[in-house]
Amino acid sequence: MDKLRKSEWEVRDVSLYANEFVINAANIADHLGNTTDRLCGTKPRICAVGSMAYAPATPFKLIPREEWPDRISQMEREKTRLSDFILHAGIPCLNQEQTNYCHANSPALAIMALRAVSGMPLVLLSPASIAGPVTGYRNVGAYIEDDLEQITKVGCASQDFVPPNQIGQSGFRQGWEADAAKHRVREWWDLGARDNLMFDRMMTMLLSRFPVCVAYNWEGHAVTACDPVMLGRGKFGVRPRNSWGSSYGANGFYVLDEQYGTPDAAYVPRSVVQA
Repeated sequence: MDKLRKSEWEVRDVSLYANEFVINAANIADHLGNTTDRLCGTKPRICAVGSMAYAPATPFKLIPREEWPDRISQMEREKTRLSDFILHAGIPCLNQEQTNYCHANSPALAIMALRAVSGMPLVLLSPASIAGPVTGYRNVGAYIEDDLEQITKVGCASQDFVPPNQIGQSGFRQGWEADAAKHRVREWWDLGARDNLMFDRMMTMLLSRFPVCVAYNWEGHAVTACDPVMLGRGKFGVRPRNSWGSSYGANGFYVLDEQYGTPDAAYVPRSVVQA
């Protein structure tokens, strides 16, 4: 990147969707804690890095930061960000309502997003089909790693078989497991615990158009990281999609700066069953 282009990048404003906002140190107090209609239910990571057979800590080459601006600009220009694929496919913003199932909403959206990138037809997946078996069909939080095992071994059923916010086993229609098997993730990557390279690992995956299931201890919440973002003045952020309904941010999309956007745990679906 030559000096002129770098200078332009350093003062560049973030490319926002309408009604999108950026969470940073100046306004973080406004975004902390559960509210009546915005529940959080993701527990902090407890498993050791590399301990999960179904989500190995796979080494990969990081995309250098100096390449990020050009790559992000190209994705924005060509509309090939994950958010573009999500919107083009018509994937609606999930709404967990009065459930503590954010930990399952994150991977459910990630699977739908990866299917969209792969050119597969839209199937509306049910977070409750993941969270129900993991939590004993109770409305409680869980660890994302428990969800990954469920998605790998059983899968994620469509909303035709399990309502998205179903609490209790009674709403699970007969045949839901056979349907879920059509939407299994074949391979997960564990991006590890938070350290000085976690943000870079997440951004490398997003620049490669892989959605990332992220957990934030500061919020006790899990969302789906979708896009790398330039914030101006040489700073970067991430654009997740939340599971608090379309009225949150820009149809669920918002931006976190690097400080608050660096995950405490992060998992990547690398491939899904082609069904």
